[in-house]
Amino acid sequence: MCLFLFLIFVFGSITEFFSKALIFLMKNARLNRVLFITSAAFVDIFFTFLSVYIADLLVSGITVSILAVTLLSVLFF
Repeated sequence: MCLFLFLIFVFGSITEFFSKALIFLMKNARLNRVLFITSAAFVDIFFTFLSVYIADLLVSGITVSILAVTLLSVLFF
């Protein structure tokens, strides 16, 4: 369990960098407010999903369903 949480932290730190870069680029694209907030939420949830899913793949003792990973990603958002 500790390894799983550690891997989420490591991959989350890496994907957070890409998430923030994409959100920064979208902010400079001057989208309207609703489109920007929706897009930023989608990007953040996607990269959080990706980090949790990769951690789930690497840890053999823990199996998390796709629904649980999705709900966890939305909760982390």
